[in-house]
Amino acid sequence: MCDAIRELFADELKEGYENGRKAGCEEGREQGLKQGIVLAKTVIHMEMKGKTIDEIARLCQITTDEVKEILED
Repeated sequence: MCDAIRELFADELKEGYENGRKAGCEEGREQGLKQGIVLAKTVIHMEMKGKTIDEIARLCQITTDEVKEILED
């Protein structure tokens, strides 16, 4: 009887772990997407205000290649 209860409990723990992991991954993707959108808007706005690529990179703490990639799209 105890072994059966342990086995049932183990399955529920595993299922709970998997559900939590999936939810965490989804939440992380959503948060990353939002941060990327904010960064892209910031870079575009700064360029429209006349900032150079080097200035934007320094202020946003990203590489000049990343700034160029955002501005190309």
